[in-house]
Amino acid sequence: MIENFKSRFEIARLQRHRNRLLAAYHTKLKEAEVNHAIREQIDSLSADYRFETDMLDDEIALTITKFWVSKAEGLFLPIPERDDNALWAETTQIPDRRVLTPKGVTMVRSQVRAERKAQMETWLPLLAAVTGLIGTLIGFVAILKKGGP
Repeated sequence: MIENFKSRFEIARLQRHRNRLLAAYHTKLKEAEVNHAIREQIDSLSADYRFETDMLDDEIALTITKFWVSKAEGLFLPIPERDDNALWAETTQIPDRRVLTPKGVTMVRSQVRAERKAQMETWLPLLAAVTGLIGTLIGFVAILKKGGP
């Protein structure tokens, strides 16, 4: 549960950083246009922006991948083979790192949810029986305290 909050917080932090980066890029681009910057300067700004956003996108993808892989490993589910290019992709800016593709995330997430559902289906009948037993005991104690019907 805490891992879930940590991952969501980290992804939200990275997305906020990405949004601030976009706002800063637009500001610098407008300044460059006002100052009649040459094309090379504008291209340099664009290249810097693309590099930074690609880096943030890689960090977001790595966080998502770590989260779902750890969930699957915790449930002893198989992780897709890293050689499968339909389920794994190379990061664009971080060398020698592979992340789950959207299709891979969907597959792992589906496996995790199916396993959790199967585990819950094992415990729910027992929980219902225990709840019913507790309700019966409370009723029985109430009748005994009252002294009969």
